Formats: sequence, C-alpha cells, structure tokens
Amino acid sequence: MKINHLLDSSSSLKEELRQQVLQGAIERYGASFTQTPAFVQRAETELQTLCANENTIPYLLMVADYVNFARKMDIMVGPGRSSAAGTLVLYCLKITDIDPLKYGLLFERFYSDTSVLPVIDIDVEDCECEKVKDYVKQTYGHSHPGTTNILGLVVLTMIKRCLHNIKQTRGIDLDLKAIPQDDERTIRLFQEGRTAGVFQFESEDMRKYLCELVPETFNELLALNALHRPPTIGRIPQFIACKHRKNEISVVEECLEETYGLIVYQEQTMLLAQRIANFSQEESNMLRWAFVRMKQPVLDVLKTKFLSGGRQNGYDEQSLEHIWQSIHDSRFSFLKAHSVCYTWLAYQAAYLKANYPLEFLDAFATVCERDADCLNLLKEELHSIIR
Repeated sequence: MKINHLLDSSSSLKEELRQQVLQGAIERYGASFTQTPAFVQRAETELQTLCANENTIPYLLMVADYVNFARKMDIMVGPGRSSAAGTLVLYCLKITDIDPLKYGLLFERFYSDTSVLPVIDIDVEDCECEKVKDYVKQTYGHSHPGTTNILGLVVLTMIKRCLHNIKQTRGIDLDLKAIPQDDERTIRLFQEGRTAGVFQFESEDMRKYLCELVPETFNELLALNALHRPPTIGRIPQFIACKHRKNEISVVEECLEETYGLIVYQEQTMLLAQRIANFSQEESNMLRWAFVRMKQPVLDVLKTKFLSGGRQNGYDEQSLEHIWQSIHDSRFSFLKAHSVCYTWLAYQAAYLKANYPLEFLDAFATVCERDADCLNLLKEELHSIIR
C-alpha cells in the first residue's frame, strides 16, 4: 500500500475502509449474516463513530496493512490485546481474531471520544518484533497517523516453534484457530493444575486455584484469569464458591450468568447499567470510570439516574441498592476483551501441551531455556504423562 494513497483524506478512503470491513465480514461470518440487523446495526454504529475523526480512517488501514504484512511474512500475530478486541470493525479487518459478538464485548470500551485517535496494540513474536517495526517505519516514516504499539510476546514464539515441531514429527499442519474449546485433554490439564509453561496459568497459586475451581468450560478459565490480578485476586475464593453452588445462586441479570452472579468484568458493569437503568453506552462507560476513580460528585449524579431508571423498569429500591453496592465492590474488575485474548492464547498453549507433550517440551526448552524452575516442573509433569 502506497503512503500517498493511505494518507488520502478523500471520501474514497472511507469507502475503501467500508469495503475492507464488508469483505472481511463475509469471510468471517458468511454473506447471509452480514445482511442481518444484528450485524448491520453494530457495524454501522462502529463505522460512524470511527469515521467521525477522519484521521482514524488511515490509521485503521495502516494497522490492517502491517498486520497483514506480518502474517504474509509468516510472523505469528496475537489474537488481540486490550479493548481493541471489543471492536467488530477490527475483527472484520482481521486486525484482531476475537469475535466480539461471540463473547459479548463492547465497542464503547474501546472508543467513544472521537476527538482523539484510538490506540491499537498488536502482539507479535518477540524475535520478529523489530522486523514489523521496520516495515512500519520504512512504509510510513514519521508521517504515519496515530500511535502504533507493536509488542513482542514470547508465548507466540513458543507456540510457533511447537507447531513447527508437530509438522516435522507428525506431518500435521495444525490450525490453532480451529481447535475446540472443550477438548477433554486440555480441560483435564487445567483441572489438575498441570499448567507449568502455560502462558498466564503457570504460577503456583494459579495452579492451586485451578485445582480448587475444577474448571469445566473456557468461560470459567476466562473468569479465573480475569480475577487473577492484584486488585481482584482476593475475590477468587468467592468465585470458586459461587461456581460450586451455582444452582443456589440467584442471578439478577443474564450478563452475570457466565460468572455465577459475580461481577468479574468491566463490560458486565456497563451492561448492568444499560439494562437495569437505561444508561446509554457512553453513560455506562462513564459509570465504570467514575467508580474506578471514585469521583463522588459524578457518582452521586449517576446513582440518582441509576435508581430512577431502575424503578421505572420495575426494580425495587432494595434490589437497586444491592446492585449498586455490587458494582462498587467490583470497581477494579478486569477488561473482558483483554482477558479473552490472553486466555485464548493460554488455552492454545495448554492444548499443545496436553495433546503434543514432547513437541511442547522441546519448544518451551528452546524458547524459554532461561526459566529453569518452570522447565524442571514442566519435565516432571510431562514425565508422568508420557510414562
């Protein structure tokens, strides 16, 4: 893509963006789904917001271009990072690989202030990071629009090495995007806490929590990973307790069913405000922000609106106060969009470990040789499996 073409601010550039989104949507979902109200409304809302700032258009096309370059060069690219994974447009542009419709992710968490450009961070193999950065520099110079953050991730290098090993030893071209999220061996590996060398799940306390939780679904792994952060790690025992007595839990809203009535994600706070009290998407994001920063004057105004809107929708005062307190207690909840990205990477690594243990061990030993403690534990775990 020529730089002069990319920096063209005419309406033709906007049309090119729309065409790339539509083509990607057809490839992602099929032509018939792109005609449905569910897709059209979401896509149009996102495009109108993104295109309100004309500088955003070349920025999106630039990111899509260098991500496409990386893939053409056989450089492994992560599934997404941070709030960008909540964007249908980026999914259709193939900047991200996480379907925001499947996971209930929110565009407004990514971008609502059209006075500034959005920020899109991209993960690539750590050993190939400079190659992608050089491409961006050579192609776009200092004149490229927006800030582009290209970050190296070791787990991508390790996964690629493992896939290479599987091809060499078994003649299998494994497509990790197509692996099932309910693979029996992989789920059992998590349940037994045999996650040495598994991205995001390798720590001693995480292995302990896995054994206590006994996860049965990808969604449970997702929630555990989201809670395993300094501000919220103390809530993990509560989540585990909720999981094991799920039949006794009274869930206020549908958006809390996957976490057994507990608010785990920022997106859940936003959805609660929208569904219970008719908050707009922008207002619900403001509510989340105000709770994190404890902006009391703003919270007072928003609470009045929350109570009023909730009463109009048939909620009693006691229930509304309880929900408001739950939102307060979960004010440091994690971003679901980011947790989906990294839990999916973790699941891919665990799938490789569970199904191709020798190839996984070689890849880990080659790429992560300095992590001696983890490597020794990994050898012990795999020895018991192979024996």
